[in-house]
Amino acid sequence: MTDIVVFGTSELARIMVSMLREDPRYRVVAATAHRQYLDAMPEMPVPVCAYEDLADVADPARVQMIVAIGYTKMNEQRQRVVDIVTADG
Repeated sequence: MTDIVVFGTSELARIMVSMLREDPRYRVVAATAHRQYLDAMPEMPVPVCAYEDLADVADPARVQMIVAIGYTKMNEQRQRVVDIVTADG
């Protein structure tokens, strides 16, 4: 089973969490976003934490992250998040 963290505050992130929870290959351990955007996070059926605190909740070496952010400037935003996450290990 692969541990997953879903990054994003959109409805897409909520749907991704729900879909992954239905698949026995995955265990969604958390949903995350940058601290200043947490107020926009839809209600999630998994723990929610600020990205800045994620290492306290999930071991970065043991989880996979799915960046599920909306369609506005999608590629720019996804690339920025991927760059940050990659730099953080």
